[in-house]
Amino acid sequence: MNPLLRRVEVADSVAELGGELHYGPPKTYQRRSVPIPATIALDLARHLELRGSNPDAFVFTAPEGGPLRHANFYRRHYKPAVVRAGVDPRTRSTI
Repeated sequence: MNPLLRRVEVADSVAELGGELHYGPPKTYQRRSVPIPATIALDLARHLELRGSNPDAFVFTAPEGGPLRHANFYRRHYKPAVVRAGVDPRTRSTI
């Protein structure tokens, strides 16, 4: 992540299939650079400073560490936030 360039590099991914985590390349099988808004870049840079210097560490983790699991995140955080925001409850997450 380069906050000055406001870009995030997508180099690896993790998918949950049948409750098991599978690590590998992004679905395009190629690294890519994704632009992000300046306000998010600054917040993300601050967040990365707090997590330490391990370049292989997850950017966002579950409360106990390790990767976020979609089903837990969706049920515990995403859907309640959708309800609180008054957004259509059929709105889906893409993580």
